Amino acid sequence: MPYRLPTPALAALAAASCILSPGAPARAAAPAADNPAVAADPCPPSLPANWRCLRVIVPQDYAAPEAGTAEVRVVVAPATRPKPKPEAVFLIQGGPGVSGTAVAGAGFVASIGALQANHDLVVVDERQVSGPDALTCPPSGPPEKFSTWGEDVFSQGHLKACLTRSAPRAGLATLTTETFARDLESVRAALGYDGLKFYAANHGGRIVQAYMRRFPGRTRAAVLADTGPMDEPIAWSSARWTLRAVKATLAACGADATCRAAYPHVQAEFDALMARADSPGLEASIAHDGVTETVVFDRATVLAFFGAHFHFMRDVAAIPFEVHELASRDPGRVAAVAGNIAAYQKALFSRLALGVWMSVECAEEAPLMGARLARGERPETGRAADIVAVCETWPHGTPPADFHDPVRSDAPVLLLASPLEPSYPAELAARAARGFSHVRIVVDANHGHVFDDDWQMCLGPEAVGFLESLDLAAVDARCAARFRFRPFRLPR
Repeated sequence: MPYRLPTPALAALAAASCILSPGAPARAAAPAADNPAVAADPCPPSLPANWRCLRVIVPQDYAAPEAGTAEVRVVVAPATRPKPKPEAVFLIQGGPGVSGTAVAGAGFVASIGALQANHDLVVVDERQVSGPDALTCPPSGPPEKFSTWGEDVFSQGHLKACLTRSAPRAGLATLTTETFARDLESVRAALGYDGLKFYAANHGGRIVQAYMRRFPGRTRAAVLADTGPMDEPIAWSSARWTLRAVKATLAACGADATCRAAYPHVQAEFDALMARADSPGLEASIAHDGVTETVVFDRATVLAFFGAHFHFMRDVAAIPFEVHELASRDPGRVAAVAGNIAAYQKALFSRLALGVWMSVECAEEAPLMGARLARGERPETGRAADIVAVCETWPHGTPPADFHDPVRSDAPVLLLASPLEPSYPAELAARAARGFSHVRIVVDANHGHVFDDDWQMCLGPEAVGFLESLDLAAVDARCAARFRFRPFRLPR
């Protein structure tokens, strides 16, 4: 049986994207309202015929509205009943720099689709993460060569090349979480909704928090999945949290008799693998198209590959097997898994709007990380130092003085958190909740991302029920405690 490529968060965007393929027929969107701020876009044929794809025109710089405009891409799944509620549910993807409209028809809207009876469901992208103006940054090598995909996305060299590519195409200093929050209000006003309910994940939860601070009267309720407080620099700690999640997975393998028998030394193998990736790098010879190429992956890239598995626990179940194969030093076995690392890298380069990601990092997180470095603290990988160094020359905005303070709101908020989430783990939820007067935290046991295959069996209906009723006490989260690791993948 051929080895199945894992479906991590970013790779899933490439695999499940509903962006038009070359030559695919476009379907015209229903005409937008008579509003010069709204333009119709062609929808992919994969979307239902009554959905609308739109571009909402917003100021490039809200502090200088005369300085030009930007576009925010939106997909609207209209309510199915004739008299919907006056507020919409906005769905915001993670990132920053990750498109929600690209997966609107591939599960993102369906994840809370029961709300569509009474609400318009509206997927809103950050500006310049999708469409022809997306600030993606390809690697330096030719795409037909596997060795190209060994490049570290967050190395200083690649980030500097990304700046050269992005700067002429964007007002980088305007790409901030605060700007994206104001874009949400512009979209709400342009589409005529009285108020908003939110479903958001990861960094999308931070955008929603910024919106709640600036437009408190507009927010009716929010479900924030796998998110964190405004003062935590995620790029600093994500490698440590990823390492913790992988080791918890290997410990679960050790506690399972069948997995332990198959991989009796997997923890030591992982430690040796990380040391080898650190220096001189994980090297693999991968055969393709009649040629064999040598690819070298650094420690940060290998760890990020494992971290990306935690989008679906079925992929987490393959981690002990993959560690064992990479540690074997058998050229064929190593190459089989290394090919998937290269495929993950390719998806990451093509789908992450790195120019947006870096602009947000430089404005909001680099100052916090720089202060930690100045105190002598060191993160798990060198990526944080590389980001801080590049931010010295990257044009970026300045967040409001209260940006890193807890967001205070009286709107009801349901926080869904996972202990194995590699960027926004469960312990961050309590800090995010400090400013909310009506809040409930539900921890989804033995999961990475909250949204998994069993979402519709457990937390999905509870999130939908809450956004319908606004009753936090009615959320029945007992099902979340029942989940366990999936059966681990065994050797062939």
